Amino acid sequence: MDIVVKIKGREALVVWTLPYVTSWRLSPDMLLQRLVADEMYVSEKFPIAFTLASDKTSNSLPPAQWYELKKLIEKLELDLTDNNLSRVEDRKAWKKEAIEAFLEDESAY
Repeated sequence: MDIVVKIKGREALVVWTLPYVTSWRLSPDMLLQRLVADEMYVSEKFPIAFTLASDKTSNSLPPAQWYELKKLIEKLELDLTDNNLSRVEDRKAWKKEAIEAFLEDESAY
């Protein structure tokens, strides 16, 4: 799978790669807050996510598309807290599992 695609001469990244390319300054939960258009985090500078049709035309993904994933990531955090892991183990597990949850939408840019 390509993580960078060219669309109308511009490069686009697969959504799940954003935490990596930002050195985790944009964590999966923060990314989802922006994707679901949480009022506290709305920014005109933050682009909307989209998918590509087979003819390479882009289709915007509405904020509602991300609600379920946001709830899943929140539940993941609670579940890991309940497991009483050390902070380091907890953070490593959370990062790994949060990205895995995003991979279901691997065609979102």
